[in-house]
Formats: sequence, structure tokens, C-alpha cells
Amino acid sequence: MRSIAACILFLFSSFAYAQVANDKIDNRIELHLDSVPVYSNTYNATVEWGCINRALTNSCLVYHNDQWFYFTPTDSRKQYLNITNQQCKNFKGVQVVIIEGNPCETSTYTLIHCTSFTDQNDTFIELDSLKPGVQYLVLIDGFLGDQCDFEIQFSTRPSGIPVHRDSKDTLSLRLEQDSHLVNLQWGANQSQLDELDHFEIFRQQVNASKAVELAEISISTNALGRHMEYYVYSDSLSEHGLFVYRIIGITKSGNERIILDETQVEFFPVKPAQTIIEHVIQFPVTFSGPVEIVVSDAIKGTALFGTTIKADQNRLVPLDVTHLVNRGYRFFRVKAVHVKSRNVFTQTYALSDDGEWIVVPK
Repeated sequence: MRSIAACILFLFSSFAYAQVANDKIDNRIELHLDSVPVYSNTYNATVEWGCINRALTNSCLVYHNDQWFYFTPTDSRKQYLNITNQQCKNFKGVQVVIIEGNPCETSTYTLIHCTSFTDQNDTFIELDSLKPGVQYLVLIDGFLGDQCDFEIQFSTRPSGIPVHRDSKDTLSLRLEQDSHLVNLQWGANQSQLDELDHFEIFRQQVNASKAVELAEISISTNALGRHMEYYVYSDSLSEHGLFVYRIIGITKSGNERIILDETQVEFFPVKPAQTIIEHVIQFPVTFSGPVEIVVSDAIKGTALFGTTIKADQNRLVPLDVTHLVNRGYRFFRVKAVHVKSRNVFTQTYALSDDGEWIVVPK
């Protein structure tokens, strides 16, 4: 009986980690508009070097374990590529490349989109002005070779958070904090509210791989048929760290998901001396706007966690690495990539025996 169970486990493991059929571009999987999401994974995938054009994508990714999909739009309306349910071994996420051109004829390739994820949020890529009847190639690769399960869908409706995290800053969002209690207040005008069905509130801790959806807030209307213009949401923080709150507006048609506003809050409560020592890196960010941050083990070079934040120029961003220090890590490399310019800033830190952070010279 034990030998039978072992055989079943072996067969199941082999299936789970088998190379995907669409590892080769000739076996690419078609994504039909608004069909159910297609499951895949990056385990054991290889790179078909003869079918990629590295000159197109050098600025946004390095190939490790890619696979292929394709879709063919029937009209030029706005459509979306949804990447959802990411579960990655190293919490880094997948990379997505969208190409117009003939399969493996790299000289015909035109780059439509290229992005590297730094978390595992459900995310969508907006595709505008597609050419009807033209086949578009989609390449998925594990970020820094990460091994990920995921689902992919070509759709008329977006799912999750926009891949570009630029906030519209249109709600005059205000935040009031009393220790662990957070109160969000925002307003919108009648013309904005006419377009919206509801708001969605997300919170993401800087070192977390995914955002948490906290609530859906309906658009309220008074007895005269006018929309209520002011809204409030209260939250309670149970963990310490740096958090980003995002308010996403969902249009009545369901075809638009827009980050209307966002704000940040820090919660580092004073704890009794006998509690565990916290280790927070104060990382200087010299960019303004959305910034991708990846924290890696400076010894092995493996990424430990990443996030995308909206930063203010010349601001210290606290990165809580307590859980990593407690697991034995002492040397960290922090990399910041400005989303708009793709400019990069890196800093390496070492934790001294007395608990102080030392910046390691480059």
C-alpha cells in the first residue's frame, strides 16, 4: 500500500512540474476573447532563443523560462490582458511581452508591451488600437527565473490593478491616523460619479506580495437623485510597517478600472523592551512618482520581496526586513527602478553585530 502511494505521489509531482506544452512558439496557446482564464506555469520552461529579439526588450527584462500564447482581435476597441492568481516560489511574479509580428521571424517584431512585475497582484495590461485580424504574440517569463503558477485571459473587461500604478490623484484623498486606526476621506464631483459604479479600497504592505481588497464602496444617491460627493472608510492595522492605500474606480460598464488616488501610512508602534527587535532599512529614494523596489540577498543575489510605491523625491522609504533578519539574513541589496524613466538606483546594506545598518561601498 505504501509503495502504491509513493508511485501516485511521484506521478503527481512529475505532472505538476512537467514542461508546459507551449514552451515552444509552434505550440503557442490561443487566447479567445472573454473565454475563461487559461492556467499555466513557468516550471521547467526554456528559452527558444531563435524566436526572440533581445534588442527589443533589453531595457525591461532578461529571459529565463518563457512560454508563448497569442490572440487575434476582431476589432480595434480597447481590450485587456489579465494576469491573475499568481503563486510564485520566490514571490517575484511574471514578466509579460506582447509582440506584433510573424512567429520566429524576429525582424518583423514590433514591441507592443513589455513589463516586469514586482509583486503577485492580479493585474491587467490595457491594449488600445489593436489591429483587427492581426495575430499578437504573448510571451510569459518568470521574473528573475521565478517559478510561478498563473492564469491569463484576453478580455473586454480588466481584472485587478492596472500594471502601470500611476494614480490620477483626483479624489483629494486625506488620511487621518490614530495609532493603528486609519481613516480615509475623499470626494468626487458629480461628473466623475456619473461614470462610476463603485469604489474599491486596496491596502498593500511594502514587503507583501499582494494587496488586500478591503471593501467595495457603492456610489450613494440622495432623495433628489444627486450623488453623495464625500466618502469615508476606516481601517485597523494589526501589523507594523509601511502601507499603501489605493482607491480604484470601477465604471458602470465595468470596462475601466482606474487608480483614482492613493496614499501611504507608516505604523511602527513603540513596543516594550523585552519584545523582539525590529530591523528597518531607511532607503533613500531620489525619484518622484511610481518606483519599483526589489530587496535581494546581497550574498546570493536572489530576490526576497518587491513592491511598487508612489514616492516623493528625496524621501526615506522604510523597508521592514525583521522577518528576514530573524531567518538569518544579514546582507541586503535594495534596487529602485523609476517606472517612467527606467533609471536605477541601488544600495547594499550590512547589519552589524550591534544592530546598526552599514551602507556597503559600491
